[in-house]
Amino acid sequence: MTTSDPRTARQPSTSATRRAGQLLCWAHAFAMTLTAVEAVTHPTAAWWPPVWPTAWALTAAALACWLTLRTIEKRRAHADGVTAAESSSATSAARRASSSDRPSN
Repeated sequence: MTTSDPRTARQPSTSATRRAGQLLCWAHAFAMTLTAVEAVTHPTAAWWPPVWPTAWALTAAALACWLTLRTIEKRRAHADGVTAAESSSATSAARRASSSDRPSN
């Protein structure tokens, strides 16, 4: 679907922002799981001490990446005269439209 409407046009950063958000969620879930394991079992394996803080460092790095990409995305939307609510709903509508264009199995 090709459109010239800036509210429904997919920005290049949208995919990167979404991927960074997914990485952030998974990294945070992994870090929380490791924290629960640490709290309950107190692992003594030699490899454990660097793994646990590394998961939190990955979460922090993913958060910084996502915040940067999201800020760029918002600024582009604002520069195009699209409000955040319009941008979000237009992106959702475009996603629904593209998924309805696919043939069902």
